[in-house]
Amino acid sequence: MNPDTLPSSLHLAAAVAEYQEASVVASCLRAVARMKIPDAIGDEALELAELARITGADAAALSRVLRLLEAHEFVSLEHERVRLTARGALLRSDVIPSLWTMFAAPGFADAAHKLEHTLRTGQPAFAEAHKMPFWEFLRHHQNEAQLFDENMRRQGELLNLTMLEQIEAPHDAVVVDVGGGTGSLLCALLAKHPGARGVLVDRADVIERARKAVNDTGAADRVSLVAGDLMEEIPEGDCYLLARILHDWSDRDAQKILAGIRRAAHPSSVLNILEMVVPEGSGRDVSKYSDITMLGLFDGGRERTEEEFAGLLSSCGWALDKVVTAPNGMVPTRVLVARVGPLPASGIVG
Repeated sequence: MNPDTLPSSLHLAAAVAEYQEASVVASCLRAVARMKIPDAIGDEALELAELARITGADAAALSRVLRLLEAHEFVSLEHERVRLTARGALLRSDVIPSLWTMFAAPGFADAAHKLEHTLRTGQPAFAEAHKMPFWEFLRHHQNEAQLFDENMRRQGELLNLTMLEQIEAPHDAVVVDVGGGTGSLLCALLAKHPGARGVLVDRADVIERARKAVNDTGAADRVSLVAGDLMEEIPEGDCYLLARILHDWSDRDAQKILAGIRRAAHPSSVLNILEMVVPEGSGRDVSKYSDITMLGLFDGGRERTEEEFAGLLSSCGWALDKVVTAPNGMVPTRVLVARVGPLPASGIVG
């Protein structure tokens, strides 16, 4: 190595090494979130020994993890007492906004160590790590499924705050939420449109978990719960919602979902797709990170460009009308509004 280039090379190496360090910090955040350590700390300073006792943590290990998190300004430590910083408080489950489930819920972090398998084979890392696909894993692990539902509910609340006004829905519409989870977005939309009625479609195990959530919103008398396969028969409706669904699926499976909705739709029906849209160019964008998450979790899962969405929709008899962003770009999700279009000459793909 040329001695003249050594300082700049070391500086570059240190900058690259920060990515590995960040992965360790993220793992620590995930561990403390899953153990609800920020909740246990609460608003006041707490003795480390008492925190270990409350959470069931090993006191020595807890002290070392918190030492690292202090260096990244998530906690402050003084005289064997720990206090949350404003940044660390975001990991509590009882605050708004909360990032608790972002770190605690099952997902990419459970499979990142197997991403090499994905890179070599194209197959999802999660299935390699857990010997079953992601959705099957949730069916077999009730606690993880509840965390996942809670994460989706909280993400839905954020979408409700930022994107609800961007969704196109007639005031007296029958709104069909396809793959709508526990119904957070659907119920919020019905609250905005008192004359509308809703249909929530999802897997049978999800629908069972959705009953209480829908009841809690007071919308149970306006929502029909339908257990079914997203790629099979879809109920008729005036307005359809697909919120963060298509990115879980390959193009072929996404076409099956879109084709099923197209067959059920009226000529005047409108389809609202809430997804990230990958921009053109080489710059950083959260959609590119999410795309790798989908790659690692699902067989064929992916984020898509606007052009890719338009092609998918056209192949299934939909026409992309417009792409709407959140006010002030508050969230990376877009609403892609599609209308019933001409059927392909070869028929609907899917």
